[in-house]
Amino acid sequence: RAGIVLSREEDDDDSGDGLVFEDIDIDNNTLAHLSRIGIHFQRHPSKDQQDIGHIRRIRARLNTLYNTNTDGFYRDLNIDDWATFGTNLAGQPIVDGIELRGNIAWNPDGDMWMRANVADDASFTVVDNFKVADGQTKGIDPLLKDHLKGDFSLQTGSPADPVIRKVRLLLTSA
Repeated sequence: RAGIVLSREEDDDDSGDGLVFEDIDIDNNTLAHLSRIGIHFQRHPSKDQQDIGHIRRIRARLNTLYNTNTDGFYRDLNIDDWATFGTNLAGQPIVDGIELRGNIAWNPDGDMWMRANVADDASFTVVDNFKVADGQTKGIDPLLKDHLKGDFSLQTGSPADPVIRKVRLLLTSA
């Protein structure tokens, strides 16, 4: 039902030692035909405490999400309330350095959903994605080669191609 899920929950002694979640790259994956969510950044609603640990340097880049919300209720890409985290007991931001760049999200019906709520949060960089934006959007077909046979590469002339090339160039020159 869900593709890639990143989640942290409280540790037994509330020290925060078990809540260090950092330096994770989710790059170059294809997630297809999922009933709920393609990539999900989860905050546990009752267990994840606001004042301990940290989530830093999590990067999701150059992933393709195809038909990943077949239930129609969930999201293709979901950041579940990570923007609501404040600072930890050491006074440091709990969430910092989250990057979503060069991802493609497409559903056959043209609807793409992302729950982000991070537009004004400096801890998040959500740029250069094809059809990845806050809220529900009607899409422009990225022109995948042959999704029926599992070929999710881009056709010549794909409207997503300039975005993906830009991100690849940026990442190889970094």
